[in-house]
Amino acid sequence: MKKEYDLSKLKGRKNPYAKRLRKEVRIRLENETIEYFNIVQKKSDFFKKSDFFA
Repeated sequence: MKKEYDLSKLKGRKNPYAKRLRKEVRIRLENETIEYFNIVQKKSDFFKKSDFFA
């Protein structure tokens, strides 16, 4: 085993099992909670609306 690895040389690939692991989950949320996440999403570039409410 090497002491250090150069990760920039590695080739990444998608997880072939990701589709099998994904499951739909339904959660009941109050309107205030949904409004909160919409406000946070508008303030931040980190969140995408499609991530929460597809």
